[in-house]
Amino acid sequence: MHLTALHRLLYVSFVTEGHDPGDLRRIVETSRVNNAGTGITGCLMQVDDCFIQVLEGRGEDIEPVFEKICCDFRHRDVRLIDFVAVPERVFPGWGMGLIDGGDHTLLDECDLQEVKFLLSINAREAIRKMQALLGESSTERTALAA
Repeated sequence: MHLTALHRLLYVSFVTEGHDPGDLRRIVETSRVNNAGTGITGCLMQVDDCFIQVLEGRGEDIEPVFEKICCDFRHRDVRLIDFVAVPERVFPGWGMGLIDGGDHTLLDECDLQEVKFLLSINAREAIRKMQALLGESSTERTALAA
């Protein structure tokens, strides 16, 4: 596998006990800043006690980010679901999109649970559902994508 090619990584992890709910927004804001310099795009989602994240970019840029995530104590039981070369990005305008089902969105809990379910049977469909939810969840796409 040639790591300079465009890749997509999908993982799931579990939120550690005592996790500060405000951490999610801080993670996303920090990711947006860091990803701007490396060309990484993607989306982070929280469903119940799970983080689900997609990272897109050059494989050589994604690998160190994923290693850092694996060592982050806010996560436990990090599981790599998919890491593949892809022809194009699913989240091209998102330094790091956020789907958390909080009060600021109109997302249905069933939609969030569907992504969690799809992870176990079809990674690509889970990513497509995340893409659709990200579009539905944000009326401030331009501001969030930066």
